[in-house]
Order: sequence, then structure tokens, then C-alpha cells
Amino acid sequence: TTLGRRILIEVARDPDLGPRWQPVGFAEESYRVTSLGKFWLETLSHLSHATNDPKWQDRADDLRRNEPSDERMAARARDLLTEFRQEGGRRLLLFVENIDEIFGQMGDKQDIARLRADLQSHDDFMIIGTAVTRFAHIDDYGKPFYQFFRILNVRGLNQAETLKLVDFLAKKLECPALSRDQLNAVGRISAIRTITGGNPRLLHLTARLVAQSPTGTAMDDLERLIDEQTPYFKLKVDALPGQQREIVQALAGLWEPAS
Repeated sequence: TTLGRRILIEVARDPDLGPRWQPVGFAEESYRVTSLGKFWLETLSHLSHATNDPKWQDRADDLRRNEPSDERMAARARDLLTEFRQEGGRRLLLFVENIDEIFGQMGDKQDIARLRADLQSHDDFMIIGTAVTRFAHIDDYGKPFYQFFRILNVRGLNQAETLKLVDFLAKKLECPALSRDQLNAVGRISAIRTITGGNPRLLHLTARLVAQSPTGTAMDDLERLIDEQTPYFKLKVDALPGQQREIVQALAGLWEPAS
């Protein structure tokens, strides 16, 4: 979320990109998007918010009330987005979070193919999508979006970047105990970095745990992270193939280090 929002802000600020692109951010969860028509309606709603122009929301509401055919609604909503570009000359840059979930919500499988066709045949909009795991719509050669997106795998923080984060948070939280001069703090955060693969969000949470309990241990931090972030970790485990989930459960049951 943070990275995607940052991209939209930088595009808006950039003297070259700003006049040519209109950044539009979707919500973190888009449960109303269950068809292609509703995807383009959601785009109009977020465009209205991004531009502070209620016209686009009004037109989306009008389509939602009066157009029973999703296929016609999708075409008309898409035409309105083209109209936006014609009015101001700016293309739409759509930041769509959890795009894998949106694809999964679309009940008509042809909607995915029609969305790809829209993106291929219209240069009025571009999508930046995020997902916490790889998913079938980009990995399965039988799916419409196979090899369509340029895929960037976001790596975790390394040790040097982690120490930089620690210094920043020590100042932000006004916590002297949270600094690279405190070996206990650095050791605890470095341990979590190794276990989590350098996940910035989890490292940030760990730093806050260290600030709250300067004399604690990495094991204390890990147990609190698992407790507080259970939905996140459950999602990661649920995304594994069945055999890998079985292995994870076996290792968790052993508890002791094992190959």
C-alpha cells in the first residue's frame, strides 16, 4: 500500500509525468468489484475522488441505477474514462491493490479476457497492480493475463537498510533504546529480519515492540508478532500448496530446528 501510494504521489509531483497522467488509487479492498462493469464504475468513483470532481461519481451512480446489462455498463463506463482523457489530455494511472482478489471476484470468466482486451486496445489507462503472492492469472499460460504484466518482485530489506530504518524510527519514536548503538535492539530486529525475509511492515512493528519493551528478547517479539498478525500469517500459509502446508505444520509441531 505504502509503495503504491508513493508512486502515485511522485507521478503527480513530477514535472514531466504530472501533466500527462492522472493518478487514481483504488481502496485496499474492492469487494464491490465482481464484474468488469463494476470495475470501470469503481474506477469512475475513485477518479471523482482523485480529481475532486463529482461529475464522474454522478455518472457512475447513474449507470449503476439505470443500466441492467453489465456488458453495456462496462462499455459506457470505459467510454467515460476516454472522455476524461479527451477533456484534459491526461491518461489514467490506476493503482489497484490486491488485484489477484479482484480477478478472483469476477464471476464471469470472460470479464478477465475483456479487461485485457480493453487494456490492449485503449491507451487511455494503465494499471499498476499489487498482490502479496503470485497467482494463477499471471502464472497460468491458459489465463488471459499470462505474461501480460511486467512483474516486479519486491525484495525485503537487507541488514544495512534495516539499520537505517532503526535509526529513523529511534528518532521518530523518540526512543534512545531503539538505536544501532543498542546491541540488544539491533540483534532482536535483525533476528526478525532473517525470519521474515526483511518484510518492512513486520520490521516496523518489531521496532515498536522493542521500543515498548527494551529488555525483551527476539523470541518475545516473534510470539507477539504471530499473535497480533495472525490473519496475515494465516493468509501466507493458506496460499501454500497442500503438501507445503503439511510440512509447515510438521515443523511447527516439532518446534526444534529441523531440516
